[in-house]
Amino acid sequence: MLAALALALASSALAGADAWSPLWEPASASRRFAITRPEEKARLASDVAARLDGLFDLLARRYSSAPAVPVNVVLVAGERGRSRTEPEKNLIRTGAEGELRSVLPSLFHELVHLFNFAQPGATQDFWSGELWAQYHAERLETLGLKHKARYGRLSRSDPKKLDWSWVSMLDENFARMPERERQQLMELGVSVYWYLEAAYGTAPTLCFQRAHLDAGRRKDPGVWEACFGVPYKKLHAGWRKYYRLD
Repeated sequence: MLAALALALASSALAGADAWSPLWEPASASRRFAITRPEEKARLASDVAARLDGLFDLLARRYSSAPAVPVNVVLVAGERGRSRTEPEKNLIRTGAEGELRSVLPSLFHELVHLFNFAQPGATQDFWSGELWAQYHAERLETLGLKHKARYGRLSRSDPKKLDWSWVSMLDENFARMPERERQQLMELGVSVYWYLEAAYGTAPTLCFQRAHLDAGRRKDPGVWEACFGVPYKKLHAGWRKYYRLD
């Protein structure tokens, strides 16, 4: 019986990864994106274009509204990373240096922001914006491999990271915080999303993220229980157990 349970759990874990694995498979040329790229990056642009529709479709299933199409994509010559979103131009951009394995997650991060801006009345805080976008980029890039070990080590490295309330520091003091502390709190927040969607599923996690797009709801301490059906303390204890912090 234990062996059967272990096999079922392993199959479930693989199924979770497989749900995102097809996003790396090339499809037909994009129908929803207009790509501007350096002349010498035609192959990279083609590889990106063959996968962008899959990313758009995944987000369209997770959101109630989508950006207008075509979405403008700019691959910038001589840059690596330095990505950003320009909602007024319906545009996402990132550096054209590097391989598909790094460029596509960077664009996915910015596409999440663009979907946020497409929600009526939405404004971003760190929970709904940067942390949510980075969670998607990481999940695409790694397909969840070894994230529990990674975030378990990170969370044990600094006692501040053991309480989610510290994430609010990003909204309140980001510009004044040392880079190392900013990065630690970012990693903490992303680790929470890995846990929430794994433990409670997509719908409650989306409920939480949507609540944080609403400036009138995001500071309500009851949002945790309203979305996940359990109080904050139980969620936090489950996160500690998930990463083996106790």
